[in-house]
Amino acid sequence: MGKRKIENEEKRKREPNYTKAETRRLLKIIATRAHIIENKRTDSVTWKQKEETWKEIAAEYNAITGNVIRTPERIRQKYEATKRDIKRKVAFNKKETYKTGGGSSPEIWRRRMSFPMRRRNPWSKIESSHFIS
Repeated sequence: MGKRKIENEEKRKREPNYTKAETRRLLKIIATRAHIIENKRTDSVTWKQKEETWKEIAAEYNAITGNVIRTPERIRQKYEATKRDIKRKVAFNKKETYKTGGGSSPEIWRRRMSFPMRRRNPWSKIESSHFIS
């Protein structure tokens, strides 16, 4: 099995990875048009509408970010990959929850513990008079 020859074809240049902020912006833009993008119909009118919607999303996204120009195809690939990742994480957490007998999964606790506490612990400075009835 030798290397594949690429004749008269240029190798596709790799685009830079999406940052978390870019991904969030993209998902916000897509959320406004989710009713079109997630439509399950497969007729030609719906396909054309989806194609136009992806072009609109790409134009709006590229106008906001401006760093790297992303094509509608690349934006759609990113959206599909993000959906897959979310589904995997949800399935993993569901599986872990069943393993623990219904409690929180260890993955959820690890994530919670890795973030700095944003609120003060309400139990840390409770006076003993609060427990006396």
